[in-house]
Amino acid sequence: MKVLLVHNWYGSSAPSGENAVVLAEKQLLQANGIDVIEYFKFSDGIRSIGLLGKILGGLATPFNPFTYFQFRALLRRERPDVVHVHNFFPLISPAVFYAAHHQGVASVMTLHNYRIGCGAGLPFREQETCLRCLEGQSVRPLLKFRCYRNSLAASLPMAAMIALHRRLGTWSRRVDLFITLTDFYSQIMRVTDLIPGNSMRKKPQFMANPPDPAHFSTRPIKALYVGRISMEKGVSTLLEAWRQWGADAPRLHIVGDGPDLDKLKSTYADVNVHWHGKLPADQTLEVIRSAQLLIIPSICFEGFPMVVREALACAVPILASNIGPMEEFVLPAFGELFKPGDSAQLLDKARRLLREATPRLLEMSQQARIEFDAKYTADINYERLMSIYQEAISIHKHKRLRCG
Repeated sequence: MKVLLVHNWYGSSAPSGENAVVLAEKQLLQANGIDVIEYFKFSDGIRSIGLLGKILGGLATPFNPFTYFQFRALLRRERPDVVHVHNFFPLISPAVFYAAHHQGVASVMTLHNYRIGCGAGLPFREQETCLRCLEGQSVRPLLKFRCYRNSLAASLPMAAMIALHRRLGTWSRRVDLFITLTDFYSQIMRVTDLIPGNSMRKKPQFMANPPDPAHFSTRPIKALYVGRISMEKGVSTLLEAWRQWGADAPRLHIVGDGPDLDKLKSTYADVNVHWHGKLPADQTLEVIRSAQLLIIPSICFEGFPMVVREALACAVPILASNIGPMEEFVLPAFGELFKPGDSAQLLDKARRLLREATPRLLEMSQQARIEFDAKYTADINYERLMSIYQEAISIHKHKRLRCG
């Protein structure tokens, strides 16, 4: 089988887990003998030329005709069996789906975020979930609230892309199958009238070559947060809980960077925190291996946080806010949930978990690794991915036969 991977790489100044997923899937396919072709664009190119780059990116967002003809020529030359799109924003655009359709090639898209119906990509505004554009099937809220980069000029191309492809029926007519990371995402999309319910297939993240978990009793870190330091991630809720805990709280370890880092370090200077900052992937994984409890305090809808699969691989129990899809992958056997934004409930559960006798947390740790081995290994993910590809090819052939 020959697979054509499509991805618009996010700028290096704003690294994304999506970039890592694309590389991991590419390596997974190649390791199993699949012929992989790349069609990659890089946002750094337009960012480096300032205002002109922003204008070019905005013009390309709704439908890039240059991409259409370039991609169609690539399809004719390489003749792949399936096109797999991860991110088309801002340079590639949905034009690739039309090129694939016109060349008779099946297409699959992984939905990492909500961008096909939400201009911000994340349905979150003013510290709370916002589904106005998705549920209302309109881009008016996007323009009214300037949801993309807090700018009307930046939001206009997003609104044009969303409105245009809703009107054209791109997502129902030109994409054969969608990969969603969670059932929760599929449920949200079913009410938007953007994607047919029968065209979504769930495939979570995976981790190749997982490390051996450290023995639980030897782990020096009691509680750990790993992720972006920003409002929607709920880090302030976590820090407030630790402040309420007081002087006898175990040291909280925080790995990551983001726009709220300096503010939070200043506001919670009295809290016992080790700020690791941003670490390379291998060092981050080693910190996770050293933890007894991972805390995910998000107040927004997550996709499938990569740190979840890493924690499970390292046999680390999880305490997470009960929002969006969290209850799907943080199960009672190895985790607990608390009300989003509720520092008192977070404190109560964290204190109880970390003060319980070792056998309780040890059992949760063991169950976490069992969960990883059952759902998130490379072999399991490869089988699922190939099944989706084969189904997409079959669906596409059926569509062409039906349309003559």
